[in-house]
Amino acid sequence: MLNVVLDTNVVLDWLLFADPALNPLPERIATGQVCVWTHARAVEELRRVLGYTRLAVNAARQAEVLESYRAQTHLLAMRATSAPPAAFAAAVLEQATIAEPDLPKGFPHCRDADDDHFLQLAYCCKADALVSRDRALLRLARRSAAFGVAILTVRELVARIRQDATGQ
Repeated sequence: MLNVVLDTNVVLDWLLFADPALNPLPERIATGQVCVWTHARAVEELRRVLGYTRLAVNAARQAEVLESYRAQTHLLAMRATSAPPAAFAAAVLEQATIAEPDLPKGFPHCRDADDDHFLQLAYCCKADALVSRDRALLRLARRSAAFGVAILTVRELVARIRQDATGQ
């Protein structure tokens, strides 16, 4: 099984735009050969982005995409930095982040701090890859690899899926 984290743009390409460049990802997810990991911040970011007026996605379609995302991903609960464990369960799931001490010294940070949570998620769930179209994240590929986080483009992910399927 291939464990991956998808950034928001890749999720939009997959679930909103049905981008053929992502074939064979949907089928591999459906058959359990690919596992997509998410967490509350990623779900919240997707919800927020779906509401952007420039995307012109009506409320029903937004709800459909969010539900599809939730149904096809595995949620990793992360400890909130600002709330004790008891309050975490009852309160601020959408603000859950990984506490800085949970990350190794020297762990890379993205120039766009809003994307750090994808790196952190990939590290914490021991994903085989973080898949992104974001140049700032892709530039961290070499540094993040030292911490076991591979950052791939969509094309690289699809090649990996096909390679895994053929056993080569």
